[in-house]
Amino acid sequence: MSDTTQLAEAILAMSKKSWIEASRETAEITESEFLALDYLAEVGTATVGEAQQRIKVVPAQMSRLLRRLQSAGFVTSDINREDRRRVDMTISESGRAVHAKYRKAKLAPIVAALERLSSDEREAFMKLVNKTSAR
Repeated sequence: MSDTTQLAEAILAMSKKSWIEASRETAEITESEFLALDYLAEVGTATVGEAQQRIKVVPAQMSRLLRRLQSAGFVTSDINREDRRRVDMTISESGRAVHAKYRKAKLAPIVAALERLSSDEREAFMKLVNKTSAR
């Protein structure tokens, strides 16, 4: 196994631990629902199509996500004022709260792992993350 593959496997393992911890802490929402709420928390209001494109789900899955998030009271939806064929989604206060709770649970194991590094190691790691994340 190459060094690159080993590093990728280690990152995946850390990610899986984060998913498991977040799921255990916040069984209220799924990963896809979190991604939808995360996008709405960032932009405020978006069309269903915009959210679908951002989180990379098929239309049927987006419809189910929207229904679930609406029924839980995490989002509201309204007909778009400019184009009545479109539906706007807006995150609610309870949606913001469950989003923040899930995000905190997701970050906790990553923060714990990073806290085992020295300040210099974290700084070097951040430089590497920025370099690999550059588009």
